[in-house]
Amino acid sequence: MADNYIAELDSGAPRIDDEASVAPTAVVVGRGVTVGQRVVLHGARVDDDVPVGMGSVVVNGAHIGSGSIVAAGAVVTRGKQCPPGSVIAGVPATPRDDRAAARGLRRPAAPGPARRPPRPR
Repeated sequence: MADNYIAELDSGAPRIDDEASVAPTAVVVGRGVTVGQRVVLHGARVDDDVPVGMGSVVVNGAHIGSGSIVAAGAVVTRGKQCPPGSVIAGVPATPRDDRAAARGLRRPAAPGPARRPPRPR
């Protein structure tokens, strides 16, 4: 597979023969990964069960952990490490939260400094 290679599959997975040549910046894609239209995956690793939104870009050395969601239009920059279960969005993309939060479930808030009441005017 060379630069600008496009694979469109209706079902199943691509078969890579023993005689095939794969570039050193190969993409590793896990099981259950869904890749939207106009997505660029270059030299990245996308673990299992990750939907990659339309128009997003994931480049060299980036690693998307299993069960994460890559939002449409996200640009995951070189070497970015995204933990499993992340919601990854933005330009440049950052892990925003975990999938529990995306489903409307809240994590317990970390205790913070006590807030003072506002001063009377």
